[in-house]
This record gives sequence, structure tokens and C-alpha cells, in this order.
Amino acid sequence: MRKCKIDCTVHNMNSREFEITSDGKVWPCCYYANAWDARSDPESTSTQLYNADPVMVALDKEDPTWNLLSEHGLDEIVDHEIYWTHLWYPGWESDNPPPLCVEECGVYIDELSGKETTNSRLD
Repeated sequence: MRKCKIDCTVHNMNSREFEITSDGKVWPCCYYANAWDARSDPESTSTQLYNADPVMVALDKEDPTWNLLSEHGLDEIVDHEIYWTHLWYPGWESDNPPPLCVEECGVYIDELSGKETTNSRLD
């Protein structure tokens, strides 16, 4: 059995960065921005991972403008509960971390050997 922890390159206890797409949506990182940009391509791995996240899908249905700068200020968007409970440590450390975070920034720990491996392309 392998456990996973998230080792995010743009969010940590000391700093947080966000990605803004050309249509004015604020995302936690380039992976989420790319998934949004690729949303019309059902074959895109990023899109599939985003769509596999019930928390993000529900939020988009409930409030499709939740992260749109033309509707909300930047501070309001980055203070949104999703960024503090799902797309950061509480969500990462849960039993159901965001699939896109797991795929792109997951560090897998082999329980027998203790060895850590990652899928990140940013290493």
C-alpha cells in the first residue's frame, strides 16, 4: 500500500501563489489553469482529473463565477473557503485530496521501504 502527501511547489506555509487565466479566472496553480483552459477537450488528462474532483465540480455548478475577477475582488477569491479547506493542507492531508494535486504534486511513500517518489514535472 502506498500513501500520498502533497508537495506543492507554489503553496506552502510561507507563501502562496495563484495563476490567472486570460479570461480572468484565479486558480491555485498552472495545473488548474491548464485544466480550465483544456475543459473543451475531454481527452485531456488535466480535464479528466479536474472533473474527477467532486468538490470542484459541485462548486462550479453552485457558483460558476466563484473565481472570476470581473465578479469578485482578488482578495475575496483567494480567501474563498475552497482555497483554505480543499486546495491546501486540510484537503491535501484528508482521505480524499484533490485528484489534480495528487497527480501533479503527490509524493508517494512506500510503507515498507519508506522511499518517496513523485510524479511532478516541476522537479
